[in-house]
Amino acid sequence: MSWINKILKDMDLKKAKKYLVERRGDPLEAKPGEGGVTNVYFVVEALSDLVLRHEGGDDLTEINIAGYDVPVITDTKLDGAYRRTAIQQISYVFKEYADKIRSAIEDTLKKLMQTNDDKTKAIAIALLNKNLARLEILDKPYSCALRPYGVGGKQYITGLCRECPNCYLFGFAIPEEGGEGAKRVKVELEGSGTVSLEIGNYNVQSRVRGDLYPATAPSSMITGFRTHNAPDDVTKTTGQALITIRYVRAGSIFVGKLSYYDVSLNELILLLATLAKVPRIGAMWADYGRVRIHIPAILFADQEVGSGYEIAEKILDKELPKNNNKPLSLERVKEVIVNYVKEFKDLGYIYADRELSDRLFMLKREQMRDIVLNAWVDTIKLKVSYEHFTT
Repeated sequence: MSWINKILKDMDLKKAKKYLVERRGDPLEAKPGEGGVTNVYFVVEALSDLVLRHEGGDDLTEINIAGYDVPVITDTKLDGAYRRTAIQQISYVFKEYADKIRSAIEDTLKKLMQTNDDKTKAIAIALLNKNLARLEILDKPYSCALRPYGVGGKQYITGLCRECPNCYLFGFAIPEEGGEGAKRVKVELEGSGTVSLEIGNYNVQSRVRGDLYPATAPSSMITGFRTHNAPDDVTKTTGQALITIRYVRAGSIFVGKLSYYDVSLNELILLLATLAKVPRIGAMWADYGRVRIHIPAILFADQEVGSGYEIAEKILDKELPKNNNKPLSLERVKEVIVNYVKEFKDLGYIYADRELSDRLFMLKREQMRDIVLNAWVDTIKLKVSYEHFTT
């Protein structure tokens, strides 16, 4: 863990762990309130022009803050990009280190088989035994994916594996997933008789709760219009293939907050590393959508604290006039966020480090291997907790 301490440079882990869960496979870990709320305040820096429209809406999603119309990134756009990035990072690691991850999962379940609780033993046995409810990840490739589809005018998601850190962090719902659903099994325990289980008969609520992510400057300052066309290769005319879009200019700054509920240290590190590696948001064409995410401050507390709206309001109402009504620089926005979070110092433990996201962004696959593996071990313990608590 020494290199992880370098990533979380100067973080007081003793204070932070007061608001984190230590995964043990205890059934009570499946219920809310076993840890705390990790409030993550961040900046989205546009590295290219962004297209932020949403289905059924205008070319640009805007809200009014402090008398200004400003562009916003909706949580659905960030959440989709965030979750897909998590799946990608896990996939990259699993592709190269599948044997190590499978071995760690099996070792975790074997340790849980040694507990004094018969039900925990039975669940661990079932998740290992091919004739019961063996985890698919132990034998098959990692295939977790977001695959939206529509039926009868309603939108659903399929493709989630319900076994990986992504699924237990961002949530899943059995009816939306299809497939065979829950498995009813009976486990024979020597000296204790038969334990009946219904494996997988539950939904998991996302422990990553979003916000609204407003820009820190009015739309009039940071947006523009562009017309795209598709010329005919023979006649060199455009015909009807014309589209005009309103975009947010590269260099624009957005602010927001994510809240992680009841996560472990291993899960937190995976979530932070993944957030720092989100590459694109919005319409992801070849020349749109590139972003870089910066994480200047984190507040560990017993509640959600603050919002992107409040930070943007503070900037637009007070800081923008001080800056000759020109958009604030990235470093100045980080400073505003840190000062904003310090207002809540009595509510918990504040960790402020403007270089944290740079260290997370530069994590190599070898380092991500340890992060993903440790988070997966905690996921298996959490899965056992859910099975115990709900079956």
